[in-house]
Amino acid sequence: HESYFYRSTYAMNTAIKTIDDPRRQIEAFKKLLERLVPNSPPRDREAHLIAYNIGVLYENLHERERAVDYYELSLRLSPDEPRALKGLGVSYYVLTKYEKSLEALEKYIKYFKNDAEVYKLAGVLYHQLNLSKPKAIEYLSRFLELQKNDPDVERVKTLLQELRQTHST
Repeated sequence: HESYFYRSTYAMNTAIKTIDDPRRQIEAFKKLLERLVPNSPPRDREAHLIAYNIGVLYENLHERERAVDYYELSLRLSPDEPRALKGLGVSYYVLTKYEKSLEALEKYIKYFKNDAEVYKLAGVLYHQLNLSKPKAIEYLSRFLELQKNDPDVERVKTLLQELRQTHST
């Protein structure tokens, strides 16, 4: 029965999240994932979330390369999973793979128009990579519209002012 499978998978997923040790969580999630992936595609809905959860755990352990592997697996199973896109974009940024970071963040922005952190990061990337001043201005402006209490607000305002001055000349 399909519904029993999903209920039991959900219950296991919930139970795994109660384990205190992240490495033990990862191992438990991997076992669950191994059970799901060979039975795809209908079970991809569950498998992509489990792969995403493993990515988050690796990210929290500062193991970004491994996090990327699982975010990418999540996206192979569900190409438009927004949380995996954001995790992938942030992880690529930390790994200094800026073009890949920007690509993932752009896809994420299609789904979530109100995530200030992502607009800030994407705007900074457009500026750092010298790809598009208008895009950098647009995204950094959107960040300021959405986020008034971020510790970077003043730095972003200064950068935005510099970008606008150099863009108009």
